[in-house]
Amino acid sequence: MEVDAIIVGLGLGSALVACEMHRDSKRFVIFDNAQQSASHIAAGVYNPVVLKRFNLIWEHYTQMREMQDMFSSIEKFYNQKLLHSLALYRIIHHENESKTWEIKAQQPGLNQYMQDDILSVENPFLNTPHGVGEVKGCGYVDIKMLLELVKRHHATSIRTEQFMHSKLQSTADNTWRYDDLQAKHVIFAEGVQVKNNPYFSWVPIEPNKGEVLTLEIQESIPGAIWKKKCFLMPRSSGEYYVGSTYQREFDDDKPSIENKEYLQNALSEFFTGSYTIVKHQAALRPTIRDRKPIIGEHPAHPGLYCLNGLGTRGTLNGPFAVNRLLKNIFQSEEIPAEMNVQRFYPPDIQKESN
Repeated sequence: MEVDAIIVGLGLGSALVACEMHRDSKRFVIFDNAQQSASHIAAGVYNPVVLKRFNLIWEHYTQMREMQDMFSSIEKFYNQKLLHSLALYRIIHHENESKTWEIKAQQPGLNQYMQDDILSVENPFLNTPHGVGEVKGCGYVDIKMLLELVKRHHATSIRTEQFMHSKLQSTADNTWRYDDLQAKHVIFAEGVQVKNNPYFSWVPIEPNKGEVLTLEIQESIPGAIWKKKCFLMPRSSGEYYVGSTYQREFDDDKPSIENKEYLQNALSEFFTGSYTIVKHQAALRPTIRDRKPIIGEHPAHPGLYCLNGLGTRGTLNGPFAVNRLLKNIFQSEEIPAEMNVQRFYPPDIQKESN
């Protein structure tokens, strides 16, 4: 069977690739090994401001616009709600931080997202003695629903099996064969499993363990994203998300008692109500030191592409990266150097490709 692309892995990035290709009447087959990835438990928050230092994210305007455009298009095409707008309140730690906020909120760029004044909150279950700063234009994307949507609408194009790299064969006519499949393009969106890919094992992905809690809360608090050391966010299901940990060193990818206690302690700093823990989940994020996605073609094997490194801001940089990867594949547009896989080419592979 001939397809336009073989897609290896089913997470946020590959789901967006599938939706965009389907909209453009292109054929694909996805290989899904059914393992839980970071996308399966991601909160999906979108926010253009780095809340630790009050700086703008890289390419904030373009990322925000393309995120809204892509998910709105998917919503309309598949008739499924994915985008949920929410106010985001950054809980101020101390008086000096409130002064920093007010200064930053006046700066060009930041002033379109950061509300000028520190706000007071009157709620018996929220402890915010120094007030909160509001970040405008925030919310979350229901990534779990996106993955379910892709599985439901494209079930005949998904193979729930482990992709065996050794079975991938190149042909004389610049195509790739895998069992009964033939494609000119193979997109590897494997997350942390890229380390097992013989073509892209040199990509310097650093697995980062993240853990989240899903809560049921009885008390009434304003429907918003509340952020201090952790965030508390309502879901459309009526449950609440608490997250997330960020752990570079770990023994396994399972939920831990230590991180559960960390999240509960962080939550208790600003939420004083009662709750029931419904779920405690963990997964490994594919992160990269420069915090930019990794996309592009293999230097020595034309037709093989990498889509990885979406990290903790995948909701925003996922559409940004997917747009540029697909335009590179099907329209031969150049990928920006900041996210091009070329920045990590090993010397031996560079030599092999020359």
